[in-house]
Amino acid sequence: MINAAGPEVPAIRLSRVTKRFTPMVLGLDDISLDISSGTRVVLLGKSGSGKSTLLRHVNRLHSPTSGAVLVHGTDVGTVRGRQLRDLRRGIGMVFQNFHLVGNISALENVCSGNLGALRGPRVGLWMYPSAVRRHALDLLDRVGLAERAYQRSDTLSGGQQQRVAIARALIQQPSVLLADEPVASLDPESSADVLGILTRISKEDRLTVLMSLHQIEYALGFADRIVGLREGRVVLDESALNLDAERAMQIYSAATGTTDDSLTVAAGVPQPLAAHAPARPGLAR
Repeated sequence: MINAAGPEVPAIRLSRVTKRFTPMVLGLDDISLDISSGTRVVLLGKSGSGKSTLLRHVNRLHSPTSGAVLVHGTDVGTVRGRQLRDLRRGIGMVFQNFHLVGNISALENVCSGNLGALRGPRVGLWMYPSAVRRHALDLLDRVGLAERAYQRSDTLSGGQQQRVAIARALIQQPSVLLADEPVASLDPESSADVLGILTRISKEDRLTVLMSLHQIEYALGFADRIVGLREGRVVLDESALNLDAERAMQIYSAATGTTDDSLTVAAGVPQPLAAHAPARPGLAR
């Protein structure tokens, strides 16, 4: 787990981060954000607005073209080797499509999340230390799946598979959890279950959660704070308590030509979003 340098140091800091994939494809455009420890932040925006790109900068799956990304005060762009592995163990990741190994049990999938802390390969559940197996069982219990521990993962429902994926991320004992559209492929009941579990665990563990979503109603119910992205820029940064669905929807409608001065960026200055920035040649997701 990453140890926070102190209460005044954000869990995540992006300082003037720009990501240009090619001269014609811009992913992020001069983004600065501070995310406090223990908060739940949701990124909203159309496909191509930069949500996934931003998430992947936090654990250095992407590196910025300019600017810096810090996790608990550590510049992720400066670490290498063991330091980078240690940093990534402190940052859990949950994906839209689960990324489980289907032909092994839920329990073994959760155990596999701890491979970075073990030496040598592990083939089969019983190759993991007993302490890891016990921890994995405890985590499956926390997500309501203890009774499914030995069931093949590909026989579970989508919502159950996502809960296994959450347990797998938690076995790393992260201080930061990234979630990229974790309920996009789930039905409403399963989506509510998954987000309820993430809310409870984030509160119990004081876990910092940075999540991308498309569903505004889920975002408002889950988040402490909403960050809206458009064309790789932050166009909204506000407490979820201060937003309603109609106003949050303007993050999307503004991109199609609707101007609305009521949306604000972090600095609190009203922005006419339809004219927020000149059109650029290409944008990454």
